[in-house]
Amino acid sequence: MKKLLIVTTLDYGYYSNSRVHHIADQFKQKFEDVTVMYTKDYISGPHTFYQQLKILLTLRIKTQNKENVKSVEVDRFLNHIASMGLNILGLDTPYVVPNPLIKRMLRRIFSTMGFVSDLAILPSFLIAYFLKDRSKIDVFIGHGPWEVAFGYVLRKLGLVKTLIYDDLDYAPGYQYISQFRRFCTSKLEIFCLKKADLIISVGSLLAKLREEQTGRKVYVIPNGVDYRHFQKAQIKKPHPPTLIYMGYISDWAGLDLIVEALAKIRQDITDIRFLILGHTNPDYLKKILNTAKDLGLEEHVQYLGNKRYRELIDYLAEADLGMAVFRPVELRRYAFSLKIIEYMSSGLPVITTKDTQSGSLVEDYQCGEAIEYNTDDIARAIHNLLLDKDRYKRYHENAKKFSREYDWQELVGKRYYDLIKEYSNYSGG
Repeated sequence: MKKLLIVTTLDYGYYSNSRVHHIADQFKQKFEDVTVMYTKDYISGPHTFYQQLKILLTLRIKTQNKENVKSVEVDRFLNHIASMGLNILGLDTPYVVPNPLIKRMLRRIFSTMGFVSDLAILPSFLIAYFLKDRSKIDVFIGHGPWEVAFGYVLRKLGLVKTLIYDDLDYAPGYQYISQFRRFCTSKLEIFCLKKADLIISVGSLLAKLREEQTGRKVYVIPNGVDYRHFQKAQIKKPHPPTLIYMGYISDWAGLDLIVEALAKIRQDITDIRFLILGHTNPDYLKKILNTAKDLGLEEHVQYLGNKRYRELIDYLAEADLGMAVFRPVELRRYAFSLKIIEYMSSGLPVITTKDTQSGSLVEDYQCGEAIEYNTDDIARAIHNLLLDKDRYKRYHENAKKFSREYDWQELVGKRYYDLIKEYSNYSGG
């Protein structure tokens, strides 16, 4: 096959460690031409009113070639600073229903208006494609409903041969405020799942849901890890008892509960610390740090910023437990978090939330604790794992052993590619 186009609404240029990056990296030697098209996010930094208006009303397209992968950044029509209207009104607190009634109504109105911005994704991608590419595509991989809708249009125009829905997330789970926007996202998601030539889900829970929704066979290819890189963190540096969280820092991450749990076990483990790495929602980070201050834990809770992918092992080598205590909402229930496997390959037992994909993984491999989403259970799990050396060692060995099965080269470079060949009637190598 000659040309692969991967399309995502994740900011591929800003983030450096996502499923999209690893798929592109594994396939760049298997296709003659690999292109990643993505939307630009405005997720941090101050912007004047004029800058925000310019961002909102203009379409800007930027291309770059790096390591045999062409990236096309689409700063789309009706782009905006994340939750711009909700931030202005102080209503952007996920999963918390504001009072009084007028605030609830305003939050729903602003969230529903975001559907107009969603609608601009498809024409923005189409314009970018016809301006910057125009060549026929052997394989199109889309990472969500809007992305696959774009691929479907191209296929109807005779420009795409094989359309793949890479089922990364339960997309309606992002719409936790506007029921209208959630309904439309759900309908588009199911339509695109049915129209794709091949559905590949990231986890067993999501695959089961998709089979129920579509009546079609769904393949599971989970997220993975560069095992040879992360196993370097199995050789530990001297450090105090340490918890670590890596990834996006938002309300669903449960970090405030972890800080509260530290206060309950500090008397028994006096030198415990909690390292937090990743891109952050500023308001939520402020809440975490204020909670730590109020509990007298300022020296125990450290936010270290957003680190590059290759730097992560330096911090994992000074950690004992990987934290993934996600709020049990739909978005996180079905998610297969990269950090789980990265923790495991670094030799860290994992504490996560039960009745989620992450919880199932930890329970199946006996490499940590799947718990209820509350402060007491988090504190109990941390306390028991750090003080019960036999249990810790068992989870530590299982984490190292089973994470070997999740190497990206095997998952994507072989299994994913074999599926593409099968569904593309391709017999080359």
